[in-house]
Amino acid sequence: MIPWGGMVAAAAAVAINQRTKSASPDNPPWYVIVGFLLVPVLFLAALAGAGGVFGWLSAALLVFLLFPWTVAQRVCVPLGAVKTAYWLGTASDTLFSRDYRGGGALAGARALFFAPVDKQPALRVWLEGRIARHSPLRGASVVAVALLDISAGRVKEGRALLRLVDRLHDAVTPPTARALAAEWLALDALEQGDWSVAVTLCAGTLKRTALTRLLAAVGTRVQPAGTLPAAGALTLWWRWWRAPHKARTLPWVRRALESNAAARVGVEDPHAARHAHFDAAGVPPEGKTHALATAVAHHAWVNAQSPQRLATGELERLMAAWDAALADPNTRAWATERAFTLQAHGDAAALKALEDQVVEELVMLARAHVLPVGEPQGHGVAGRVAWDVRNGLLGEVETAVGRLAQRAADDRALPSADEWRAWNALRMQVDGAVAQGGENLARLLFPTLQDKLGDHAVWLWNKRKERVLAHDIFKWLRDLARQVGDERAAELQEKNVACGV
Repeated sequence: MIPWGGMVAAAAAVAINQRTKSASPDNPPWYVIVGFLLVPVLFLAALAGAGGVFGWLSAALLVFLLFPWTVAQRVCVPLGAVKTAYWLGTASDTLFSRDYRGGGALAGARALFFAPVDKQPALRVWLEGRIARHSPLRGASVVAVALLDISAGRVKEGRALLRLVDRLHDAVTPPTARALAAEWLALDALEQGDWSVAVTLCAGTLKRTALTRLLAAVGTRVQPAGTLPAAGALTLWWRWWRAPHKARTLPWVRRALESNAAARVGVEDPHAARHAHFDAAGVPPEGKTHALATAVAHHAWVNAQSPQRLATGELERLMAAWDAALADPNTRAWATERAFTLQAHGDAAALKALEDQVVEELVMLARAHVLPVGEPQGHGVAGRVAWDVRNGLLGEVETAVGRLAQRAADDRALPSADEWRAWNALRMQVDGAVAQGGENLARLLFPTLQDKLGDHAVWLWNKRKERVLAHDIFKWLRDLARQVGDERAAELQEKNVACGV
């Protein structure tokens, strides 16, 4: 009798022993053990026990060993079997190569979305604990951390971390991890109604999932002002058949088939909506009444909008409207009347109080909606808002990067996942500050970032061995140096980037 159990156990023991070591050419990965020992053994066992329980069990194990990622995605993820998906993902060496632990974390993180709500906190803690053992993290684990943040309600942070994945070094970021990151971002853009971003993400990914292929085909027919050729009906149905979640994606296909790709709808003009609101409210547009009524109506309209609906430069137009209102003689006459009614000390004080209140509200609005304020000019509403916003952003970023540098100086390390989260939070803060404050704010921030953040990245590289994370920071500093025109700093960071991972 052939000792099948002993042979399988011995092969598994050898594979586990090899995978606990660092990957190298002399250290055969899991799929070598599977391909040359476990698969032949199980195949022979399935033939020997054909028709019996032992044969079916051997055949099932063979499928699990040959297609672990497919089983994890098609079976374990929809069932919310987080732990089983994790262990199957770690066996997917053919897809994740030397990041097999990241493959397990990614499979488990995807399954977490389908797990029962009451069990999700405990499963999230378990998965976080497994990821904590993966130090330093690679690309697939970074995607898993982002999905864990999203499942915990930190959607903004998770979204930003997924966007960062596309910048990571190819050697440590499996194509499957990139494709799944792009898939989530595309679906997120679709949820917000932005078909153009969704299609761009799907079309730009080197390796695409079945779902992103379907989304790209649908988007070519329904996206506003699309430039890609519209997909045919046969292509749509074929991609729908291959994609998962057929009941949920069927309305996409029907909508695409009903759409006339030759007559796509343009983007709504936000200025037309704004003026329509003024007219509906009984307040005429600019030029038909004194400027104060226009500024008040514009202010109310902007406050009522979501950040995505506001057009570029809307805040600048609102600040200009308030500057025009405060300089309008009709406003001064109103302030004089108001001061007389309240027995105040003249119209100047009333106008100053109104301006202070407007500036305070606009600063809060700009910070809450992350709206660009432009360059500070003059001492009116626009100038004061721009100065206040930029000063606040500058101080906050300097404080945040100072905390990061101090932690490196004190050699206070965080778990790998939290180091990525800390970098992601700072990057979001800096990118948001530059988007609001403009290029001059980037130039003011860069020396501090080059000095303190650069030291932090060197500490991550040398002491923490977090080379993937440090490499991404070096790339970001290099790109920022080029953006602000500091060629010497860009050359320095290019040398750091050239060190690889």
